[in-house]
Amino acid sequence: MTYSFCGTPEYLAPEIVAGNGHNHVVDWWSLGIMIYEMLSGINPFKLRNKSNYDKLQMIMNTDVPMMPDFSPVAQDLLKALLNRNPAYRLGSGPDAINEIKNHEFFKGVDWVAMLAKQVPTPFVPPTKDITDLGNIDKMFTKERPTETPEESNFLQKQQFPGFTYTEKSKFGAPPG
Repeated sequence: MTYSFCGTPEYLAPEIVAGNGHNHVVDWWSLGIMIYEMLSGINPFKLRNKSNYDKLQMIMNTDVPMMPDFSPVAQDLLKALLNRNPAYRLGSGPDAINEIKNHEFFKGVDWVAMLAKQVPTPFVPPTKDITDLGNIDKMFTKERPTETPEESNFLQKQQFPGFTYTEKSKFGAPPG
């Protein structure tokens, strides 16, 4: 178990928010949120004009609404992944990832071919050339660029004053 509190608010599992300790099962909650987004186009906790506090309260106290156009199989998967009780969440058992991979939602997926990168991409967005940004949302292409701090470990020094930081060597792990 760990007691860290980190991550994007909309993806945090209830046990992280509660601060009572968590394990790898938080990843299955986040997977459920991502699948929900891929099926619906929205994150159920990313609501306009809501503070992070409000979002965290919703994660703790509100059931994730199922969209009417989600198939019964998709709803079953989402409800299993988004179970607030980590002990009953899909993937929490001894067969962890296989519990998820064997769910009916993934019926027909060739996991061996997927891992070997032998599954063809179902959609390749059209591009004019290597610089074509036509498939990237204008929200991102209109963002004002900001400069990156010159010092590569600026963030580490700001967030962890008094600690040293050693970057990975091009030859592997840092010495010592």
